[in-house]
Amino acid sequence: MACRSCRSKNQTELGAEINIHFPGREGLDKPAVLAYPVVVVCLDCGFFRYKVPASELLLLETGSSKNRCSTGEVACPEVGGPEIMSDTIPD
Repeated sequence: MACRSCRSKNQTELGAEINIHFPGREGLDKPAVLAYPVVVVCLDCGFFRYKVPASELLLLETGSSKNRCSTGEVACPEVGGPEIMSDTIPD
């Protein structure tokens, strides 16, 4: 698939860690959602795209992370719980 910005085919897939925060003042009371998507980066213009994994999408819909990560483990440090170490990126 060509880049949506510059139409280049010079792209690569990379693993990422994204901490998604809810907007506005009311978002300050909600824990952030930690996601581990695969991002596609255009190496010519820097445009990138990603798909939020289904487990995080559900958390964003309900407005609460329930202190869980995409691994299904209880809380990552950014959400206020014990540290979870993983050497794999979930799909």
